[in-house]
Amino acid sequence: MKKLVRFIKSYFTAFIRIFYYFIFGWSYKSGRKMLSKIMASLNTALQNKLKLGSINFKDLVPEDISINLSQIFGVNGNTSLYESMVISAIAANHKPLTILEIGTFDGRTTLNLALNTSDDCVIYTLDLPVSHKDNTSFTIEENEKQYINKPEPGLRFKNFSQSGKIVQLFGDSAAFDFSNLPKPNFIFIDGSHAYEYVINDSLKCIDMLNNNGIILWHDYGVWQGVTKALEYLKETNPAFKALLTISETSLAYIVKR
Repeated sequence: MKKLVRFIKSYFTAFIRIFYYFIFGWSYKSGRKMLSKIMASLNTALQNKLKLGSINFKDLVPEDISINLSQIFGVNGNTSLYESMVISAIAANHKPLTILEIGTFDGRTTLNLALNTSDDCVIYTLDLPVSHKDNTSFTIEENEKQYINKPEPGLRFKNFSQSGKIVQLFGDSAAFDFSNLPKPNFIFIDGSHAYEYVINDSLKCIDMLNNNGIILWHDYGVWQGVTKALEYLKETNPAFKALLTISETSLAYIVKR
């Protein structure tokens, strides 16, 4: 009975909040951002029955793994706190020496990767400059332009000593020449959520990744472009046959064999 009461309370609280955003949210900036996120989630849920199998987080790392987390309070566009913990723990367990991140945004994930890897690990993080948002290789979704319009990519890691491990790169991931970088053994893809970009970024990354390296994607099951692209790759490309989601997150996961 207590569980039922809690569910009903949560249901009506969520209903009232969503109702408020749909009636009044269009009139102010943060409300429009939330509406965009709600509509993207609903669109994906309505149009896609998720096809990727899942794996439990506890099957990916040992129970006694220790991690450090900073900047725990997220904003629209960040991973959830639980997802931050999952990403950090997988990185800490994998012990990569070279990391590539596509989509720096405010640098929250970048910082936590730096905090949970060795001092000799180098993290390359790529972001699209705001000056390039209207001149990209593929069309960017309107709902994600808000994540490009920011004062400066990577602000969250600027004042940390671990920022010395981070190399900031700027450009369009579809046109960027990654051949001058060391081959990574850990990649986090959270750039453009448009279908063409996810396909392009995924193919580039699986090719450059070292054997036994890991790729994580964010927003599977949330953004339609990400969801469709990853399901297409799993169905059509043998290199992505082992692609899975991590339970209770929007993260997808693969180890290159």
